[in-house]
Amino acid sequence: MSQNIYDQQAFFENYIKLDRQVKGLAGAPEWPQLKAMLPDLDGLSILDLGCGFGWFSRFAREKGAASVRAIDLSEKMLDRARSMTNDDKVEYERADLEELRLIEDKYDIVFSSLTFHYLVNLPTLIQEIGKSLKSSGRLICSIEHPIYTAPSKASWIMDEKTGNRVWPLDESASC
Repeated sequence: MSQNIYDQQAFFENYIKLDRQVKGLAGAPEWPQLKAMLPDLDGLSILDLGCGFGWFSRFAREKGAASVRAIDLSEKMLDRARSMTNDDKVEYERADLEELRLIEDKYDIVFSSLTFHYLVNLPTLIQEIGKSLKSSGRLICSIEHPIYTAPSKASWIMDEKTGNRVWPLDESASC
């Protein structure tokens, strides 16, 4: 099974204090750019991968999506999403994206924010997404910036000659 730090109680208790969890989409710095990529959602079938607390899933329904299938690996995230959602057209389910198999030609939009960078076998998921999208469908996604995920020895380094501080990225181009 894939990495799932979100079901560890200590981590989860701190995670829920982040702006993106307290304020929802308004607290997510990437949201304005992602929102700008969205078409009119009225009547569309949506797949939300790595749905977390379900902020996007609820937004999609508020904007008229016909249905939303929302998937996450974390049971704690899904419990919170279910408790915040009163809509039978949003279906939450627990699944590992590394093993996900999708029905062909099913979704108008596949949405995923800050999830794909956790996956070891992203190409397989992208193939599954491709087959699941309708011919006019779209994948709209974001990933974590490498500055947060790439360093194997995370720390600031002072250049003694210039006095500049740098945060080295030593694995960011290895994928």
